[in-house]
Amino acid sequence: MLNEMTNAKQITAPARLVRGVEEGFVAQLLPVIKQEDVALDLGGIERIDAGGITALLALRAEAAAAGRVLSITRTSARAEEILRLVGLGTQFSSREAKNGSQCETEMIRSAA
Repeated sequence: MLNEMTNAKQITAPARLVRGVEEGFVAQLLPVIKQEDVALDLGGIERIDAGGITALLALRAEAAAAGRVLSITRTSARAEEILRLVGLGTQFSSREAKNGSQCETEMIRSAA
């Protein structure tokens, strides 16, 4: 899943987006997502569970409420498999990124 948002803030998700980590991830991302579009990189996801899925859904809802867009720029094989299994494979804005996109990158690290 790739995205074509040239002015979105690029954020890399932690390798483990699981219960116990997701609350901190959402807390860090909420202020950002209320202010600007976010392109979320899930390419480094090694583990994702119901807590991680819930976090993604909550962030998507917050973005929509703020008139913003949360998109997925990359997914690891594991993240893609889980998103498809729960029926969310097409629920996020996802188009191939073009060369020269002007995304600001920030990594969100888990507290675990």
